Amino acid sequence: MFIGRRRVGKSSLIREFPKENPHYIEIQGLAPAKGINNEDQLQHFMQELAGQTNYPEVKLKDWRQAFQILSHTNFVGRSDQ
Repeated sequence: MFIGRRRVGKSSLIREFPKENPHYIEIQGLAPAKGINNEDQLQHFMQELAGQTNYPEVKLKDWRQAFQILSHTNFVGRSDQ
């Protein structure tokens, strides 16, 4: 997770990181919109995680479970480099 002031290079850092380390994932949350709720965000997170790793897609109960799964995920590397 990257948090910081505007215009200090966070996006550039994120784009440069995979050039040195193929074992990473990139997940962006759904944009705020009417009707998008926490369950939608969790489902999107799981779809992205499953699509970029070897973890099967499961229904998430909450963000605690999401981050527990993330912490135990085996990163298989990216093929889009």
